[in-house]
Amino acid sequence: MKRHKLCTGLCAAILLFSFSVRAEMDMGGMEKGQEKKGPSTTAMKPKTAFVKEIVIEGVRTKFEVMTMEEHRKMLKEMKLSLEVADKSATHHISVTFYDEKTGKEVTGAQVNMKVLNPSKREQIKMLTFMPEMKHYGNDFNLSEKGKYEILTLFKIGEQKRKGGFYYEVK
Repeated sequence: MKRHKLCTGLCAAILLFSFSVRAEMDMGGMEKGQEKKGPSTTAMKPKTAFVKEIVIEGVRTKFEVMTMEEHRKMLKEMKLSLEVADKSATHHISVTFYDEKTGKEVTGAQVNMKVLNPSKREQIKMLTFMPEMKHYGNDFNLSEKGKYEILTLFKIGEQKRKGGFYYEVK
């Protein structure tokens, strides 16, 4: 009985996340922020990493997307090991949060990410905080060419926030 309630609650949360984030994005949430390509703020990160910054309810949210090859190379240069749980992963997506007023990095968040591929198939994963990298991240399969919808739902303290952006694989 407890397992059934837990599964029902989890399914409801995923559906709520899906519909509420997409509704906000359709109302312009995707257009806030600036897209940056090129060097990221961390010297070790690849110059080809895709960077997107969005302000979501007072939190500057910085997303970075890189291929697994770029991610492995960066970790090797930093002398860190990589455990890849998802062998089909082609990209690593990371998120860093900053307080918009103070500019200080925000940690202690709970972060979920949903990636919709061009065929609208979805991957939903929790992001893990990586102290060495100072970001939340996980690996995803972005092997299909076309436009992906990257959605995030995060909780800092008691406040939930959501937003997203589009990323194209050519």
